Amino acid sequence: MSKIDKLFSITKASDLLGITEYNFKHHFYNKSNKQEPTPTYIGNRLYFTESNLQKFIENNTHKDA
Repeated sequence: MSKIDKLFSITKASDLLGITEYNFKHHFYNKSNKQEPTPTYIGNRLYFTESNLQKFIENNTHKDA
């Protein structure tokens, strides 16, 4: 059986990423059109899994040339 990821609210996800809630919401709602990080909806509630937040970090980390 696969491991179930912990779910994070917008507030907790922004804390985990080390950015403000405002910046997290701005990126999610305006920059990525609710596509990144990949959301998980349960009913009307919006959550983010730990693995999707990790993928978000990996995809948006830029290494110096």
